[in-house]
Amino acid sequence: MDLLSAWQEWDADSPPYILKADADVLKSPGDVVTYRSWDEARQHFPETVKKRLHLGLLPGPFMGDMLNASIYVLTLHPGIDKYDYYAEYQKPDFRQVLQANLKQERLEGIIPFTLLDPQFEWHPGFKYWHSRKLDKVILELAKGRGVRYEVARAELGEKLAVIQLFPYHSAEFNYKWVSLPSVRLAGEFVRDIVVERVRAKQAICIAVLGVKHWEKYLPKDLTEEQGVIRYDTTLARAASLNPNAPKSPGGRAILCHLGVDVQSK
Repeated sequence: MDLLSAWQEWDADSPPYILKADADVLKSPGDVVTYRSWDEARQHFPETVKKRLHLGLLPGPFMGDMLNASIYVLTLHPGIDKYDYYAEYQKPDFRQVLQANLKQERLEGIIPFTLLDPQFEWHPGFKYWHSRKLDKVILELAKGRGVRYEVARAELGEKLAVIQLFPYHSAEFNYKWVSLPSVRLAGEFVRDIVVERVRAKQAICIAVLGVKHWEKYLPKDLTEEQGVIRYDTTLARAASLNPNAPKSPGGRAILCHLGVDVQSK
């Protein structure tokens, strides 16, 4: 079973939301917390956040059009904010989008990389990916294309996919979790699909966080010039995608891939 089919076939009516193959590893009560409502979650934040997995939230192994994206960003795990619970338990339209993403079903009027869709600007994930990570990329893309910001944002949202090494929400990552079957599935997707698309000059791959674990699936002959950008430990601290920052190869690679030269600006 591969990454996409595993999550397309995954079906859980109630928490804990977990891939069946991961269940034996994640059964320790000291590692997990399972809230089943927005009210329950907000009563207990922030004391249950640190080093706990939040299995009352839908997993987030990836986001975007996984087979048609041309920019793949590899990172470590989905973070946690109490408003993630608000989004999933109080906003059924947003929950529907997350479920469709897991099944890789396209919803009309929704950008595939949903956390760049302004309909969801209230969500903490939008603030992270849009405001903190990709705003400057979108600005440069709009300038380079000679289009409005919203048009450039929609283009990037069509072409971007993010793959998480570990699919469950947490504030911190415990490296004992790298043995999970879901982690292996993510790595094999990168090796079998993403790498082949990079070799065919159809995509680029930017390993931002958890690089030492992604390296197992990234051939050494694929360098930055060949379309694989690896952030070292120093770069990973900020994990910046700002193309105007001196230590942000990922942001510049995205623009170069899209035909925008930031070097001359």
